[in-house]
Amino acid sequence: MEDYIRGVLCGYLQVQNGTRENAKRKRTFVVLSDSRMDYYLTDPRPAFAAKIDATYFLTNATRLHYYLELNARAPPHSICLTTDKTTDVYVADTQQEADLWFRHISERLDALSTMLKGPLMLRKELSPNQQVKRFVLRTKYRWKPRHVELGRSTLRFCKPSDHRTKTMKQFALTATSFAGQETTTYLRQLSVLASYSIPVDPAPQTLKGIKRIEKTRREEENRNDVPNDTSMKTNEVRPKGSSVAAFYPFIVTTGQAYLLLAAPTEQIRTHWILAIRLRIIALKYRHNGGPKGPQKQPSLLAAQESNPYQLQGFVEAQPKPGGPWKQHYVELDNGMLRVKKSERKLGSIFEVQLVPTCRVVPLLQKANAFTVRSLGCEVAFAPGSAVEARRWMELVRNSAASMDRARYQRVFHDDIRALLRHSVVYALDIASEANAGIVLERHHKRIFVLSHEPPAPRSPRRVTMAALVRRVSMLTAATSSASTRTLSPSSGSASPVDSPSVTAAETHSAAIIPRGSVLVGISQFGMEHDSVDTIWHTLRQKKGCYKQAKRLLFRAPAVKEGILRVKFRAADDWVLHRCRLANCMFRVEDTENRSGDALAEVALRDCEVELFSDDDCVNGIKLTVATASALVRTVVFMNVSVDDDAFLWFAMLHMEISVAQGSPSFPLTTGSLAGIPSNAPPSGTPSTRDEKLAADQAKGYRDCTVVGTRVEEIEKYAREQEKLLSC
Repeated sequence: MEDYIRGVLCGYLQVQNGTRENAKRKRTFVVLSDSRMDYYLTDPRPAFAAKIDATYFLTNATRLHYYLELNARAPPHSICLTTDKTTDVYVADTQQEADLWFRHISERLDALSTMLKGPLMLRKELSPNQQVKRFVLRTKYRWKPRHVELGRSTLRFCKPSDHRTKTMKQFALTATSFAGQETTTYLRQLSVLASYSIPVDPAPQTLKGIKRIEKTRREEENRNDVPNDTSMKTNEVRPKGSSVAAFYPFIVTTGQAYLLLAAPTEQIRTHWILAIRLRIIALKYRHNGGPKGPQKQPSLLAAQESNPYQLQGFVEAQPKPGGPWKQHYVELDNGMLRVKKSERKLGSIFEVQLVPTCRVVPLLQKANAFTVRSLGCEVAFAPGSAVEARRWMELVRNSAASMDRARYQRVFHDDIRALLRHSVVYALDIASEANAGIVLERHHKRIFVLSHEPPAPRSPRRVTMAALVRRVSMLTAATSSASTRTLSPSSGSASPVDSPSVTAAETHSAAIIPRGSVLVGISQFGMEHDSVDTIWHTLRQKKGCYKQAKRLLFRAPAVKEGILRVKFRAADDWVLHRCRLANCMFRVEDTENRSGDALAEVALRDCEVELFSDDDCVNGIKLTVATASALVRTVVFMNVSVDDDAFLWFAMLHMEISVAQGSPSFPLTTGSLAGIPSNAPPSGTPSTRDEKLAADQAKGYRDCTVVGTRVEEIEKYAREQEKLLSC
């Protein structure tokens, strides 16, 4: 969830209509623009062709609150919008997400007073396939009425009848945009059914009437001395009895794209041009950073301008490898590369998030062509000249290299949530007054397993010789007084001395919970608890329910192993080493050394992971270890040969780091885990337990994907590549 397109924020929220206690909440994809919030049942990206389920319009009467201010029983991470006694409640997954939505909505509400809306005419070109219509109308242009809204960085427009039901089209403004007036045009409405007008040359009598109306309006303005008076501006300049009216066009350009709009009066046109120019100046100021620099800009657009590389234009593109080449509108903005059918559409036919591992290479199949490969997606472009091609390639590379880590990490969040949901879950049953032998540690909002050593079964108590003689004499006296039959070894009864001393615990192999597992739930007295505070309190008390039988649920740590090129300094050469992720630790071993000694072993709790690319490394992963008390930062560079395997390594490292650090973006509860609890690996050799955990994980990740590729296929292909590297 982030600023998806300039001026648009979108993401999934739980939406509740009204404030009733029993009101139902529906998971909805919400798209927030400058003046409205559109609700979709599914994610409409990238095409935005899905139908809008509902719309909440922002007005000057709209008020924004944290829902807890209005309702003491409000769910966590909830905000609400109220307009004329109509309230919608929005529930986010985390408080950070709720605060982000609150800030964005607040900025849009504050900007409503400066927002410009109104009806304008938009010029559209008749398709080249409509040659007959062009011949009959004697023009290739037609003008259509549109409802236009000028936001802080966009011009949005749609049919007046579709304002409440369909997605508005959008034209983006940048720091290099331009707005200026054009010569007056005269339009004639064809008919009610045609719903559009065409430019014509007015008759002399009609032209004289239009000029008379314009002169009267100017005199009225000068006499009243109120330049912003709109009492006479809304009427078209149309003489009585004529179907021809004068319109005052103005053009808005961004790169090679442009919009030609027309206002009904000259005053309205001046007002629109000035407002658009003010937006362009503000965008130019933010783009250049201003006197304080972009880092200190608190507004929404400051975050959008964090990646300053922008480029738009009409370019020949091949969205699918091997597909046809067509002219498309290509947009590079805010770290996203989009291919659109039209510069006026909000959606696109292809889009990809640029990451530091993005590859931009020339393509020899077509002149001035190059390909961009990022996150497993590939698209080709062919600008009109070699200079333009070099410009595009340089800007795409720079935009990918300057991508913020937090930005591209969010690309993997949905895949990480799926991996977490299908994590391995182990159950451990503890008998009444039994000692499980588990050492636990609480770190932030997580309870981790430090070690698990089940207590050894108690050996039978030794019997002294005196006690043995006393027991034998007592047994002899009892048998002689009862009967004269002696107890033979083959008889059905046996003495306490001859009874077996092996207990059931010795014949049963105890279960071992892997180190680094997270305690997510405890069941006792038929009740299940997943709150960290409740679990910790239950385990720490020394009486009462502490002595009762209980069932513990653990989320096992993820495991991954492979042979990668590794180095510990940027100036070193790449060397093949075996890397292993297990027990919330990352370990690097020498492939030639059979002793198992680690070259490096770091705790993921103190790590940060990021992607990088270099001249000798395309799919690079950088693992940085730094603590508050450490004077030296340890760095591990990894070079992965397969793209999908690199993304899987990055996703799993990011997942385990987030779990170890207690990140609220990835909650761990019994409800968030879909895996059925299974028995923990039995005590045995560590390799046997690791194989059991790896097999259970592979079974759970069978249907999971990372960047659109199944984990099972990634692992299979990575093993084949490891065999080639080992040869």
